[in-house]
Formats: sequence, C-alpha cells, structure tokens
Amino acid sequence: MEESIKPKIGQPDLTANIERKVCGLIDSAEQKAKQEGQYVDAKLYLQLADLFHFHKKYQKEVQILKRFTHFKYANRDEFVDILERIENAKELDALVEKQKEKVAPLALVPDDDHDAEKKEEFISISSEKKVERRVSTGKEPFETQSLKVIALSAVYTGISDKDEIAEVAMVLFEYTPSRMKKSKIINTYWGSRKTRNSIPKKTINQFNLNVHEKEVLAFDKDKALAMFDQADLVVSHNDAEIERKLMATLVPEMVNIQWYSSERDIPWRAMGFESNRLTQLAGQLDEKIPRSCMDRAMFISRMLQRTEPFSNHVYLERLYNMQPMKAFEWTDGLKKQTKKIARGSGYNAIWVAIGVTVIAITGVTLYLISQDII
Repeated sequence: MEESIKPKIGQPDLTANIERKVCGLIDSAEQKAKQEGQYVDAKLYLQLADLFHFHKKYQKEVQILKRFTHFKYANRDEFVDILERIENAKELDALVEKQKEKVAPLALVPDDDHDAEKKEEFISISSEKKVERRVSTGKEPFETQSLKVIALSAVYTGISDKDEIAEVAMVLFEYTPSRMKKSKIINTYWGSRKTRNSIPKKTINQFNLNVHEKEVLAFDKDKALAMFDQADLVVSHNDAEIERKLMATLVPEMVNIQWYSSERDIPWRAMGFESNRLTQLAGQLDEKIPRSCMDRAMFISRMLQRTEPFSNHVYLERLYNMQPMKAFEWTDGLKKQTKKIARGSGYNAIWVAIGVTVIAITGVTLYLISQDII
C-alpha cells in the first residue's frame, strides 16, 4: 500500500477514475494480505472515505469503512475511531435523506499539528454544529449507590457476526462510595473455548497466547450468567461493542444489562493522557502492562476506582452518569451464530454421554467374559 491519492487543497476531486484507482489499490492490498497473512492498515480506505465525506456521499463513506472493518486481515489499531465514524456518517446520511435537519456546514481547516511550510499538504474537516454531552438524567446520586460492576475482557477471532469469543475474563466487584472500604471483589471467572475460526496472529501476540499449549476449558455459561445476574452494569474497554455482541452469542440472556465502554466514554486525551488504549493507560497510571485477559479485566476494575485528575470523582462515577450503549440489536447473523454455538454445545454433551456409556458397557462385557459368565 505504498501508493496514495492526494487531493489538491481547495479542490478535492472525486471522479469515477480516482475512485476506481483507489479501489484497485485496495483490491491489490487485500489480495496480498490474504496470500501472505499480513495486515492491511486503514490509510487508503480513509483517504477514499475523506473524499466521499467532503462530497457528502455518506453512504459510500460508510461502505468503504465497513469494507475495512469487515476485512479479516485489517489492522485493528484504529477500529474504535473508524466504527464511531461509521455511525456518524450514517446519521449524516439519514439527515440528508429525510431533509428534516440542515447538515452542519463543513469547512476545510489547516492542521496546526504540522509545520507551517507543509500546511498546504494537509486538510481536516471541522463542523460548526454543537455536540451535546451524552449524559443520562434522572438517576439516583452516585454517592448513594452500591454498585455491582463486571469488568470484562475477551479474545475473539474477528469482528463479524460469524466470529466467536475464544477466551473471556470477568471480575465482579462491588463499589460503595459512602463506605470507608469502598470496594470488594465478589467473584472472578475465566474461560476459554475452541473456535471454528482461527485466532489472528496479531491477537495471539497481543494477549500473549500460545494456542498449542494453553489449556482450553469448556465455556461455563451458567457461571457467567450467574455473574451477569448479579451485576448492575458491565464495563469493557477495547471494542466494547464487539465484545458485547459476541458475548451475547454465548449468553443471550445478558443482552439487557447496561454496558459501557471505558475507552470511548471517558475523555482520556482531554484529561491529559496520550492515548485511550488500555496498555498505554496502564503505563501512564504507573501500573504493570496487562497482557492476559484476566490481567486486563483486573486492571479495568482498578482503573474505574481511580480518581480523575484534578478531581474527587472516580472514573466509575463518570460512566454511571452517562448513558449506556444503545439497546442491543439481534441481526440474522447473530441469531444463526447463537443457535450454532448452542447446538454445538448440545452435540458435545451428547457425544460425551455416548462415550461414557460405551466405555461402561465395554467394561461390563469384558468382566463378564473374564468370569465365564458369557
């Protein structure tokens, strides 16, 4: 993906030829990634999306960004920002189609992050429309609550509805602001499972997994559900929407629980942090970098109880006072995947029962033969 398209400042062209050329470069990059097992970054997809956005072709912007997020070998470093951009583009498209609200005027603004002599090479898009803070009203004061919270981290094979969770860790803790000893861990759970799809190499390295040596346990839905039943809310960090979606295929009963993203709902950069990624946050908070699922879930639980900079409020209070993620929506793909997983678990149980029965019958038969009874 060495070649790129640079629109001229003040006149970002979008012709059928340019669109075909960029799509051709993307096709080549994806084909190479499939053949060599390498990852593709978002650069070309974002360049084309920027052109679509500037020309108010929001449907095409959504399509090209979805193409990237659905690609098996996509580099996941920018996934959260891209998924958020997809939602924003959908909203803009809905406004244009319904013509109920005027789209905020867009202006091309020089990027101040670059040297003055290079400013003409860069453009960014700004909006004059005010963005309201996502705050939930009508809740009881945080200091009067005793909240039971699940901090969750998962490893999964991909982001599509056909993908699966390979490993999950949950830490259920209770936080009571009014007590001197504010929190206690109620329970923890770690489970892993065999998946039909393979785990990407990048994920294996990221979570320090060794799939050949690591113990694989049957996912215990009853234990996981018991923890969800006790919790008032769930908090996960990286790709919280994906983690909730794939957890729902394992435990469909938990879809109505309030779920929050500590990555997206807490303005880390505005508070002075260099990044909102979990490993970088751990470093800036002087904690050991969490690698495994359980390490990450434990770190999230501790992080939520920390006090925000220049404040007496903990991060959990900020999440509590915000709206949770939007209501869960079952797609046809998620429904099929849920049935497939449930059916697979049932078949495994049947085969185990059959195996035990065969062994028992064989043992009895051999004993009877040895005693000359048969």
